[in-house]
Amino acid sequence: MPRSDDYDISKSIDLKDAVSGGSQQTSLEGFLGESSQAEQKINTDEVLEVYKFPTEELSRIEGITFADSVAEEVTDYTHGMHTYPAKFVPQIPRWAFRLAELDQGDTVYDPFVGCGTTMVEARLCGLNSYGTDISPLARMMTEVKSNPLFPEDPARLKSCTRKLLSNIRTDNTKEGLTDENKYFNPPINWDFWFPEQAIADLVKIKRHILNFDPPVEVSEQDQELLEKFYLINLSSIVDTVSYQDENQIKVRKDDDKFEDGLPETVDLFEKTIEKNQQGAVEFAKKCGHDGLFAKVVGEDARTQALDENSVDLVVTSPPYINAIDYTMAHRRSLIFLDFFDQESYKEHRREYVGMTERAVTKDYYDELRLTGYDPIDEQIEKIFEKGERKDKIRAFILYQYFTGMEEAFESLNRVLKKDAYCVIVVGDNEIRNEYIPTAKYLRSIAESVGFSSVTNFKHYYRKVQLQTGRRSTGGKIDYETVLILQA
Repeated sequence: MPRSDDYDISKSIDLKDAVSGGSQQTSLEGFLGESSQAEQKINTDEVLEVYKFPTEELSRIEGITFADSVAEEVTDYTHGMHTYPAKFVPQIPRWAFRLAELDQGDTVYDPFVGCGTTMVEARLCGLNSYGTDISPLARMMTEVKSNPLFPEDPARLKSCTRKLLSNIRTDNTKEGLTDENKYFNPPINWDFWFPEQAIADLVKIKRHILNFDPPVEVSEQDQELLEKFYLINLSSIVDTVSYQDENQIKVRKDDDKFEDGLPETVDLFEKTIEKNQQGAVEFAKKCGHDGLFAKVVGEDARTQALDENSVDLVVTSPPYINAIDYTMAHRRSLIFLDFFDQESYKEHRREYVGMTERAVTKDYYDELRLTGYDPIDEQIEKIFEKGERKDKIRAFILYQYFTGMEEAFESLNRVLKKDAYCVIVVGDNEIRNEYIPTAKYLRSIAESVGFSSVTNFKHYYRKVQLQTGRRSTGGKIDYETVLILQA
C-alpha cells in the first residue's frame, strides 16, 4: 500500500527534503512567549507544508502542516476501523520514531492511547508498544487494531465473517427488548435515541457475535481477538443507526435523520466489516510474524505499573480540556457492549483526566482548588471568582486537568529510560472567554517533575480532513503544539 512515508525508522530526514515546495517561509520566533489566543495563531504563509515532519532544525520552525495527499493515509491498514474524537494522524508517531532514532524492537508507550494510532504505527515500524487508556472501549479498540488476527493465515478472517453473517441472516428470531434478554443492555433512553427495529437488530448481531463458533480451527487467543474485532465493528455502527447527529461531537438528536428510510442494520454491519477486515488482513500480512508485542496495560496514565526505565519513547496526545466529552461520544457503545450499566457509567465519567463538566458534582467545585503553579492558579482564580456555577465548574476542571497531568508526567518520567524522548501533542484552549495556553503550562509542569524541554513547534490544521473536532465551548483551534521533552 503506497504511503508518503516509509517504515525505515533509522532514516533521517533533512529539512529541505521534507518540504513539498520552495515558496514557504518559516518564522524564527518562539511561539510560547505570549499569552493571548490571537497572538498564538500563525499566518498560513509562514507554515511549512510537508509530506513528512523533519527531524532536524526543529528549533527554527514556527509551524508545519501536512500536504493534501497525507490525508489519504489516515485510514490505511486498521487505522480507520472506528471513529474516535480528536485522533491524531499516524504520520506524527511515525515521525517521532525517527526523531528518537529507535532501533527495531525498541519499546514505545502511549499513556492516552485512544483509538491506538501510536501502537498501530509502532507495529508497522517494527517496534514493541504499550498503551493505557481510561476508556474500556478505547482499550479494546487498540488491542484489536494493533495485533494481527490469524497471523499464520489471515484469509481465515474472511471465512469466519462469511459464517457469522450467514448465521445472522438466517436467524428469524424476534429479539425481545426486555430485561429477560441477557444481550439487551439498553443505552440510556434507548427508545428516544433508536428506532426499535435498529436496536433489535443490534442486539441480534451482538448475540451472534458472543456465541460465534468459528468454522475453522482457531487458537484461544485468536478466538478472543476475533470476538473483539466483531464487537468493535458493531460498535462502529451503533450511532449510525441512532438519531445521533454524526456531524456533531456534541450529543444532539437529529429527528429527520431517517426521513428517507432507516438503513438495514445487518446490511450496514456487513458493509462495515467487509471494509475493515480488508485492512485487518493487510495488517496481519505485514505484521503477522514480526515477534513483537502490542500490549494494553492498565487503565490510568497516572497509575500504570510499567517497570522503571523500560520505555524508549513516549508519544501521545492527552485529552483536550473541556473541549471533547469522550464518554458522551461513546456513551451508547460503552453501555451496549456491557462495559457499564447506566449507574456505573455515571461514575466512570469522573475518572478521566480533564473530566467533562457534566460529571462535576457540587462537592468538587464548592471551594477554590489550586495546583501550586502560579500562572495556572491565577487563571483558575480569575474564572472561579466570576461567581457563576458554571465558572466554578470550569475552574475545577482546570485544576483537575493540570494536577492529573502532573501525576501522569511523574509516571512517565519513571518508566522512560534516561535521555529518552517524550513527545506530547496537545491543543490550547479557551474556557469562559479565557485563553488557556495548555501547551505552555504542560511544558512547565513536565520540567518541574524532571523533564527537560528540547523544543516545540505547531502542527497547523490547514485542511478540514486533518482537523481535530472540537466543541464550540472549548473554542476553535487552528493548530496543536508538539512538545518534545527528554527524561
